[in-house]
Amino acid sequence: MIHSTRLSFLVFLLFVGHKLHADDHQGEDRSTVKLVFITSDEGSNSSTTNKEHQLANKTTSPVPSVAGRDHLVEIRIDDLFVGHALLKANSPPLYPVLKLPPGPKRFSFRCDGYRIGEQGLTCLGGGSEQILVVRFIEAPKSSEPQAVSNPNDRELKAEFTDEDFSAFVARDEFDGKTVLSWRPVRPDPTHVSLTKNPGKLTITTQCGSIHRDETDETLGGIPAKNIYLIDNPLSQDADFTVTTCVNGFTPHTRYQQAGLIVYNDDDNYLKWGYEYNWPMESGQRFCILTESTAQSDFEYVDSPSGLGKYWLRLKKRGNQYEHAFSTDGKAFKVVGIRQWDDGAPKRIGLIAKNGGNKEADELDAQFEFFELRAD
Repeated sequence: MIHSTRLSFLVFLLFVGHKLHADDHQGEDRSTVKLVFITSDEGSNSSTTNKEHQLANKTTSPVPSVAGRDHLVEIRIDDLFVGHALLKANSPPLYPVLKLPPGPKRFSFRCDGYRIGEQGLTCLGGGSEQILVVRFIEAPKSSEPQAVSNPNDRELKAEFTDEDFSAFVARDEFDGKTVLSWRPVRPDPTHVSLTKNPGKLTITTQCGSIHRDETDETLGGIPAKNIYLIDNPLSQDADFTVTTCVNGFTPHTRYQQAGLIVYNDDDNYLKWGYEYNWPMESGQRFCILTESTAQSDFEYVDSPSGLGKYWLRLKKRGNQYEHAFSTDGKAFKVVGIRQWDDGAPKRIGLIAKNGGNKEADELDAQFEFFELRAD
């Protein structure tokens, strides 16, 4: 029995006593925890009743948006940033699902317009499924809104499943610091900065490649540095959309480029970016390139030249990647769909480099934000 309380959030746990599918090997020693967000009157009876069990069976409504706006719920476990649940106005309920190792955990949540609370939970492991129902109590109108705080760079090693996971958002605004757990490939701090252009992640291009055997130093190759990546936090089959904006970057010689990349290793990746149009030896074009087992295939698409600022978007659907660009951040032009690998990249992020051109000038590519959104 959980008694009513006047704490800012009231959180209670329902345990569902059945196992995951037998072929879910990671689930055999983990708990699958589903988060269900509901609103509650502060003085309501909070006993676990049949109503609560109905809530766990998806008969409830999501937390309504405040003032008609979408809201992010920041989720932390043991003070480690996990991700955000997106509360969409006038949308069906969303249920983030996490796979967690067994043992005690402390969940905490932040959301603008609602009070804040936390709750301890012991993950049972053994492939069990658990439902954490989180009651939000709306903050008094006279209260200052609770802004979603920036997470630190620590990260919980939790796997996110694709089941009901359209709520997940990972976003970094590069506002003086990074908030996601970036793990750059071959980091070079002399060519990356958060202060050179405040509010942006500036990666300065330099000679270096991941194209075919150009990474082989024994053959005179120079591997690309500062490929800024996060580990893919979604499950193997989850679809997603990844978006960024690049400012102040107009490549003027061959192989200068900046954009998005989904990456397994130097021989297996897909990248979508803006490059010098070296086949025409003039201007710039957007280019999509896939490489599998060190065999690459690229295409320059019909696109404007001379851009100083552009937005890039990749939408993953299975092993198909829709690639699009925008010149204003609002209207995106879809220019193609490219198949790559099995559609489950290990890492996702940003790339800016000069390729194997040792004579190319170093240019600043200013990334204004990075966003990964589960679809």
